[in-house]
Amino acid sequence: TTTSTTSTTTTTSTETTTTTTTQTTTATTESTSTSTKTTTTATTTKKTTTTTNPPPYFKPNWLMKGKKVTPRGKVKANSVSACWTKCENRQPCNFIAWNKRSRYCIMFRTYTGGRRKTGYYSGPVVMPSTQIPESTTCGQPVLRKNWFLKGTKVKNHKLMQTKTASICWDRCKKNPECNFIVWRKRFKTCTRLASHRSGVERKGYISGPLSTCE
Repeated sequence: TTTSTTSTTTTTSTETTTTTTTQTTTATTESTSTSTKTTTTATTTKKTTTTTNPPPYFKPNWLMKGKKVTPRGKVKANSVSACWTKCENRQPCNFIAWNKRSRYCIMFRTYTGGRRKTGYYSGPVVMPSTQIPESTTCGQPVLRKNWFLKGTKVKNHKLMQTKTASICWDRCKKNPECNFIVWRKRFKTCTRLASHRSGVERKGYISGPLSTCE
């Protein structure tokens, strides 16, 4: 008889659980920010623009029409600006017509038109863009086409003929008394003047030299 002996070995497994607790200490660093306040002061400069009205414009070689301040309406004035000053100081004057030769200053209540007449200045009127007022610097004197000058001839004047107006002017410059010329294209005649008093538009003539103010 065989006896079997069974030996049972029991292994006990002991599970050891190790819990590791890691304490994390968070160090909070408080940063204090210093804020610098910058104050910007804006300076506003107020620009004041002064508008100056242009001087009144008086149309040259123009005799105006209208109702006069008085029946005669004439006084003496040495210049067109002096005539206008007299008008401003006299009511109800609104317009003037001044004659360069006689120095007569005619004052008007109303302006109803006018006509071209040499030697007169009338206004004030709206200044056209193509014309130059008296207060503006005059341009360089030049010979003016289709213009006939009236004036006093040089002493012992003899009518001569020249091919061009420029040659006529060269002849004039040789005479100290000569200041202006009138050259007629058709006959090539050259008239030399010591002075001039007026001028008119006339085809076929060249006169001068004259500035833009004359």
